Amino acid sequence: MKRSIFAVCDPESEYAENFADYLNQKNQLPFEVHAFTSPEALVAFAREHPIELLLVNASALTREVKLLETGKLVILSEGEECPDPYDSVYKYQSTSRIVQETMAVYGEGSTRYSLLPVLHKNITVFGVYSPLGRCGKTTFALTLGQELARTRPTLYLSLDGWSGFSALMKRDFSRSFSDLLYYARLREEGMIHRINSAVVTKEHLDYIPPVTLEDDIRQATWEDLEYILNEIVSYSNYESIIIDIGNAFPDPFRLIQWCGTVFLPVLEDPVSVCKLNQFEHFLTDPAYNGIGEKITKVNVPLLSCAHSSDNYVEKLLWSETGEYVREILKHQP
Repeated sequence: MKRSIFAVCDPESEYAENFADYLNQKNQLPFEVHAFTSPEALVAFAREHPIELLLVNASALTREVKLLETGKLVILSEGEECPDPYDSVYKYQSTSRIVQETMAVYGEGSTRYSLLPVLHKNITVFGVYSPLGRCGKTTFALTLGQELARTRPTLYLSLDGWSGFSALMKRDFSRSFSDLLYYARLREEGMIHRINSAVVTKEHLDYIPPVTLEDDIRQATWEDLEYILNEIVSYSNYESIIIDIGNAFPDPFRLIQWCGTVFLPVLEDPVSVCKLNQFEHFLTDPAYNGIGEKITKVNVPLLSCAHSSDNYVEKLLWSETGEYVREILKHQP
C-alpha cells in the first residue's frame, strides 16, 4: 500500500537530504518522505504526486508553492515572521523536535486521505509488570527498550502514575500521555498524528512522556487505552512496543492479556515472596486463563550506579541490567 507523501523543501541541500534520510531511516511516520532543494522541483513533483504534508523553508514559499493543493503546508522558519494563514516551526532545533512540532500542527487539521494500515511482518508487544514495589520494573523496562531499539524500531510506554520522567530525562515535555487519553475519549480521526506529535527520542529509543497526574491514568478506561494502542499497532512502523505497566491503571489484567510477553520483576525477601504467591494464586482464577503462560519472572540486578541520577538512563544499556536483559532476550522467540 502506498503511503501519503511528506515533502520537505529547503535550499540547503545537505539539510533537506539529511532531514529526509532521518525520517526514512526511523520509518515511524505514516508517510513517504521526499526532499527538495528548489520550489521548481517541488512544484513539478507535486503535479504528478499529491502531497499530504509539506514543510517548506520560508525562502522557498513562492506563489506556485502556495497554490499547491496540499493537505497541510507548514513553514520551516529561520526566525522571520511567517505570513498568515500558515503555521511554522523553527528550523534550528533538533530534527526530532521539528517532527514533533510539525505533527502537532498537522494533527490539528483534518486530512484529505484515509490512513492505510501498515503491513507488519512482525510486531512484538512486551509488558513489564509486578505487584511489588522497588523491584527494578522501570529500570528493566527502559533497558529492554534501549536494547531492542539498537536493532529495530521500538516504542516505550510508561503507564505509571508518578513516573518522574521530566527529572529522569532532564527535560520538560510539551505533550504527554495525558493528552493522548483526552483525544482518545473524543475518538478523533487521525489519532496517530496526535501520537506522533507526542513521541520523543532518547538515543534510538522512542517514548511517549507519561501522564502528568496520576488521576489521568487512574480514570482511564480500557477502551480508551486500547484505542491508542491499536492506532500505534495499525499505523506506525514499530516492531517492538514496551509497556511499563503501573498499578495506577485500574484494569492491568486486560492490558497484560493484550501483551505478547510479560516480564515480572521479583524480589526474594519473605514479604515479597508472600505477595507473589498471592498474585500467582489469583491468576489461577478461570477469568485470567492464559495470563500465567505469558509471564517470565526476572530478578533485576542491583545497579552499581543506582545511587546517582547523573546520566542514569544512558548508563543502563551497558550496566549489569543491560547484560542481564541481553541474556534474557537470547531465550525469547
